[in-house]
Amino acid sequence: MRFLNRYLLTITVFTLAACTASPIFAQSQNSLIALVRMKLDSVTASATAIQAVLPASTTTSLTPAQDSVLALVRTDLNAITTGAAAIRAMLPMPSIVTTPTPSPTPTPASTPVPTPTSSAYTSVVGDNFTGYKNTAALLANITNGAGGTGTSQTALYNDGANATLASIDTTVKYAGHQTLKYTQPGGVANTPELWVNFKNGNTLSILWYRVKLRFSPGWTDTGTLTNSANAYKLLGFGWDTYDGSSRLEITNTSQYQIGWTTQAKDGSGVNGGGDPITVLGNITTEWTDGAWNDYIIRADFSKSPATIAVWMAKDGQTPVLKGTYSGTMKPGLPLPHLTGVMLGLNFNQVRAAGQTQALWYGQWEVIDGSKYTNPFQLPGYH
Repeated sequence: MRFLNRYLLTITVFTLAACTASPIFAQSQNSLIALVRMKLDSVTASATAIQAVLPASTTTSLTPAQDSVLALVRTDLNAITTGAAAIRAMLPMPSIVTTPTPSPTPTPASTPVPTPTSSAYTSVVGDNFTGYKNTAALLANITNGAGGTGTSQTALYNDGANATLASIDTTVKYAGHQTLKYTQPGGVANTPELWVNFKNGNTLSILWYRVKLRFSPGWTDTGTLTNSANAYKLLGFGWDTYDGSSRLEITNTSQYQIGWTTQAKDGSGVNGGGDPITVLGNITTEWTDGAWNDYIIRADFSKSPATIAVWMAKDGQTPVLKGTYSGTMKPGLPLPHLTGVMLGLNFNQVRAAGQTQALWYGQWEVIDGSKYTNPFQLPGYH
């Protein structure tokens, strides 16, 4: 117990460092935030495991003194779990950081070449996971800072966390080919977070981001914490100049939401976007039918107000516009340039011990909206 409490205190110090790190160390700050999350998950899992082996308070063989000690232990364990959740709530959202490549680097032979899904446009970047011989090849295309074996200069996935929970799945297929599996183990909040910063400092002002995604039957964003929201940040994108990111979230257990918030790098607070977010409807059969889902995001930061529109559908069906969010910067502040996309962010809850679940990515791609007005030929959109 004393060990866990000291450990939690150490994590608190790391958290304060993560919240106050200098902007010039933004990449290091992201790594620190990921480390803090991992340590918090470890503390919570340890406390939960100890709770599970404690004798029930109704055990008649306990003496009054033993019963009293047992009650104190339970109180301390609950305090540790609550403290870990409170520290997680203090953590800032990580920023996508663009790391320009000093000089052109030959693409490794194991790196898949993004394949456009239509001859009507060319993708800026994307992945359909057909070029990986195995999971080791995938990890070679993920930076070691996110848990892979590649480098940020050569890897496609050059930021993120928990890459060891990502794998190539040859059994669950999309359009006849292998897929990317995100395993979310029971008993912890850990989840893979693979992020792509556009190479060589490239940016976009208008971005289309399309993802084919499938949930394991029985998937849920609920968990064991009573003081943390049932939520999962499904997809996102980031920018330069400011901290923060935009996320397509599942929150309030089953509600889709979208929004964007820029934050000053000096920690002085929100300076663009912000509440209210836009509600996009609710989960229907996504968590039960084992079907592939089609998510399309269009972000236009070329002019104010900046807007984000979201379409959804079952794969193969006509995408339906679910909602649009708009926001502005504070007077005198320019809109940022878009620098990358996120395949999943953090999972808010600690999942129950037996609640191991998964997501699969069939393919994803990013299109330059300044070149292609309606690359997916969405009906009614011009």
